[in-house]
Amino acid sequence: MKLRALLLALMPTVAMASPYADGISPTEVTDLVSQAMVAAGQNGQIQVSQMRGFPACADAPAVSPRSGDWRTVELRCAAPRSWSRSVRTSASAGALPQRTTRAEPAGIPVLTLTESLAAGTVIEPTHLTLKPVRDGSLDGLMTDPNSVIGRTLTVNLGEGRPVLARHLEHNWLVTEGTPVAIVYNAAGMLILASGIAAENGQRGQIIAVRNVGSDRLVKAIVTERNKVRVAAKMN
Repeated sequence: MKLRALLLALMPTVAMASPYADGISPTEVTDLVSQAMVAAGQNGQIQVSQMRGFPACADAPAVSPRSGDWRTVELRCAAPRSWSRSVRTSASAGALPQRTTRAEPAGIPVLTLTESLAAGTVIEPTHLTLKPVRDGSLDGLMTDPNSVIGRTLTVNLGEGRPVLARHLEHNWLVTEGTPVAIVYNAAGMLILASGIAAENGQRGQIIAVRNVGSDRLVKAIVTERNKVRVAAKMN
């Protein structure tokens, strides 16, 4: 038994070959892109010609949307040689991209402009993107695209600027001094509490609300008529 164990220990280790060592087939590319889109909550058909070939890769290539737009997906591989290829999809153009070109500070994702707009402009999906902001600067910020799209700007606003409730024509769902239902999401559990709105709020706007039970003032997102939600990292 000792001799056998010694012989096994001296045997060279056989490295497992990558499933993509001989190149990646169009079917494999379709599967890789489809899995990445599903994980990102995207729907659409992958458009890859069955005649197209993709180089070998030591591991599964990285899959990501180009500039946050899933209509064009990029596959990147670092070894055995570096390469990048693009694939078209039928993903919706109306989806708001998450900017991933650089690390953003941790915080609540809020709506910002993708381009400079003049007062009187009606907000469209392509005008908006979600970008995290640091805690402590949440007053009046908007988080829900559906609460902004189709509404009119009342001021000129530059590219990259957060969209505030006061920049838009008013559409109050919560008014100052009225009772509201506060929904807390804690460790996967929903907890309901009674509160009093400390300010007016539109759908998706972050406002101050006083918890009646604890008499504590908290930040919350307006979700429905007289209903708000407290998200992680908000307070």
